[in-house]
Parts: sequence; C-alpha cells; structure tokens
Amino acid sequence: MVWWILAAIALVLLKIANVYIDHAKKVAATKAYRSAENLLTPAEQRFWLTLRQSLPPSVMACPKVRLIDVLTPSDGDHSAKQRVLRKHLDFVLMDSTNTRILGAIELDDSSHSRKDRRERDEFVDAALYHAGIPILRVTVARNYDGEVIAGQINQMLGKKKLSASA
Repeated sequence: MVWWILAAIALVLLKIANVYIDHAKKVAATKAYRSAENLLTPAEQRFWLTLRQSLPPSVMACPKVRLIDVLTPSDGDHSAKQRVLRKHLDFVLMDSTNTRILGAIELDDSSHSRKDRRERDEFVDAALYHAGIPILRVTVARNYDGEVIAGQINQMLGKKKLSASA
C-alpha cells in the first residue's frame, strides 16, 4: 500500500515539474522578441503621411498587407499559396465602407533594380493583374506631392479625380 501512495506522490510531483518546465520554456521563448518600434520604415512613413492626405474619406490605405490576404490561390494549389505566403504589399487601398480591395501601392527603392527583386515585382504585378487588382508603383523619394499621388491613384482606379487635402 505504501508503494502505491509513494508512486502516486511521485507521479503528481512529476506532473508538477513538467508543467513548470513547459511554462519556463514558453516564458524563455517569448523573451526572444522585442518591439520593432515602428510598423513602417522611414521611407514608407514619409509616403504614408502624404498618402493619408491624398485619399478621399471613402478610401482607406492599409500598410504592410500580406499578399495571401489579397490573393486567394486556386483550390488545392499548394505551390500557388507558397509563392504568395511570405510576400507583402506596401499598401493596399480598400473601400472604407465595405473593405473591398481597390488596388495596391508598392514603393520601389534602389533594391528593386536587383534581379531577384525584379522577378518578385514581375510575379506580384502579374498575379494582381490576373486577379483584377490594379497596382501603382511609386519610386521612393524624400518628399511626395499629395496632388500628384492623388492623380496617380485616380488614374490607377479609373475614378474621378481624388482631391488631396495636402
């Protein structure tokens, strides 16, 4: 009888130890992270400030949207899903009342002249085109003109001129 009691106590202590060890591992794993501080890079932030002022109230810009959230691969096409899974768009424009995707904006810096980036950009452009989502490519600049950005968005969306409040 004593053996059963000792075995039961040992099992309880082992379970408590495992719970403690699992908790300690989870805490240690979470300490591997820190805040990125800002969602946008300085170049994206400069464009964002102008973009917000260049859109009418009916259009909203969402930064850093995963491509998989914009494009739905054909059913069961695992390779198509993998091609978009780790990519994101700099900005996605959506209708602010119903969240319908209106278009995408990509900022192109000097890295976009590299072969791998050109191939990525060609793939993204073609995939968006086939999905019926227009894309606007904007060259990174130190400053942006809100009226110019509004005009480019207007042309991309094929709508009446958007007025910028900038």
